[in-house]
Amino acid sequence: MPRTDLAGLVPWRARAVLLATLLAACGGGDGGGSGPAGSGHLAVAVSGLPAGAAARVTVTGPNGYDKDLSASAMLNGLQEGTYRVSTGYVNAQAQTWTASAAPDSVVVADGDTAQVAVAYTGGPATTVNLTVAGTQLIQSSQRADGSIPMVGGRDAMLRVFVVASGANGAQPAVRVRLYQGGTPVDSLLVAAPLVQVPQAPDTATLSKSWNVLIPGARVLAGLSYQVEVDPGDAVPETSESDNRWPGGAGTQAVTVQNVPPFTVRFVPVKQSVNDLTGTVNAGNKAAFIETTRRMFPLGQVTADVRTTYTTDAPVYQANDGNNGWGQTLGEVGALRATDGSTSHYVGIIQVTYGGGIAGLGYIGAPASISWDKVSSAPGVIAHELGHNFGRNHAPCGNPSGPDPGYPYANATIGSWGLDLTGLTLKSPSGFVDLMSYCDPDWVSDYTYSAILAWRGTAPDQQGAGPHRYHRRPGPAAVGPHRGGERDPGAVVRGAGAGAAAGPPGPAPGGGARCAGPADLRPELRRRRRPRPAQRRGGALRLRGAAERRRGGAPGEPPAGGARTHRAPGARGAAPRRRRRRRSRAHHRAGQRHPRPALERRLPDGAGA
Repeated sequence: MPRTDLAGLVPWRARAVLLATLLAACGGGDGGGSGPAGSGHLAVAVSGLPAGAAARVTVTGPNGYDKDLSASAMLNGLQEGTYRVSTGYVNAQAQTWTASAAPDSVVVADGDTAQVAVAYTGGPATTVNLTVAGTQLIQSSQRADGSIPMVGGRDAMLRVFVVASGANGAQPAVRVRLYQGGTPVDSLLVAAPLVQVPQAPDTATLSKSWNVLIPGARVLAGLSYQVEVDPGDAVPETSESDNRWPGGAGTQAVTVQNVPPFTVRFVPVKQSVNDLTGTVNAGNKAAFIETTRRMFPLGQVTADVRTTYTTDAPVYQANDGNNGWGQTLGEVGALRATDGSTSHYVGIIQVTYGGGIAGLGYIGAPASISWDKVSSAPGVIAHELGHNFGRNHAPCGNPSGPDPGYPYANATIGSWGLDLTGLTLKSPSGFVDLMSYCDPDWVSDYTYSAILAWRGTAPDQQGAGPHRYHRRPGPAAVGPHRGGERDPGAVVRGAGAGAAAGPPGPAPGGGARCAGPADLRPELRRRRRPRPAQRRGGALRLRGAAERRRGGAPGEPPAGGARTHRAPGARGAAPRRRRRRRSRAHHRAGQRHPRPALERRLPDGAGA
């Protein structure tokens, strides 16, 4: 094969002297790098460094060949192929020395010798040092201490926060190494997102961290990772010893929690009274469950659509004054038991009003119903499924039954959230929990962790838990529901006409307001004495139209007593006969008599 010449780089006579010198200095030894032996040679001549300074030169080639050099060398026994030469800076004698290789890629032929010259040039000493200030691994919500576990099999985003010790124009890459049980399984290179490295971590801006998606196939028990800034030494630094995180050869262990698969069955509900049927089908079921999938700690999610169920419930009203919503929820819960299904049942109904009750669901039992308005139904369904997962309302917007243990004022989410689908951050103080009645919403670390703990016990298989009927009274509200299309700037949810402002809540770019009816307060919640029960035909029959049985913790038998939350004008509105019939239906299905839990009210224009 033809000889590889470096025309104009080294004169022929000087080249001969150089080769003789290298052979004498290196004894004509082999390359010493990894890879099988061959008959080719590569002469690397290093110049320009002060005496005693070690060069930083790396030669890579075919079959994984990799050799680090600190001075001129002759590499022997090389396989035929292309070899690349890379250089690193050197700090010596109060200067920073940078190098260039000419050429930086050569072809080595069998029995022949190729040559590369590496020339160092001195310059001002660098004053900048790069370090990794920390990382954040997140799927939907994460605390500052990283204590929320990852859901096994679900994609996660790793954010790496690189900082510099001073002003700079550096654009270093970051290397992320993944390990499974201590064994390396992947190496991901992340390009610099900025033209300079920030001098302090900026968690509020996604573009100011080095971000990489960790695929769900890697999110398994035993996962750990290590990150390194500037792995190729492209940026001169005062120290290279602190470029890895955690330090040295350590790795960061990841807590991974496997959760049971989540299955949801949508039930189109047809009203015999007016022939209206909720619109849900194979074409829109994915959109209906999308908000739930993005926010909640779910792994595998499966949705299907049941055949249409027909109810004889009265026409649905905005305040459920005739108990049409309550009756339908009870029937959907009984339908699940009759079907012998382990899926969460979500009834989808069509209403004739614009604003008012939009959803209703049990607390701690897998049944709920939602209207079918396309722009708001996904958020309503997520809200009601949150109740199914044992969550009460978050305290913003004057909801009924707020969670007394919610840790953040005005239902703010408390920790950073991330929508992986849209790659958008959710500010701890700018977003509220989706279990509230305020906007804009995301899931808080409190709700996310609680649902993760709840689903870890596989509650999908449980019967009805403590069912409470919490109805938020008041007329229809103004302003859009989460993601409402009519007025994206509005931040009021669930407020009645002329409602007084409630506790302040967040809004994009500033404060928000969460309003509720000023004239309808919790004094409307009334207790009723339970009437005696009697058994007929082996089934427990409840006497009294407005009774509700109060349960204990999930799985515990219900205790005595009842609590009803009624809307104005709802007293006595539901026929006693219908309520008794619904009770018997539940008992025939072998269930405890469930009490409807928490409703979702939306304003006019919340969905089309």
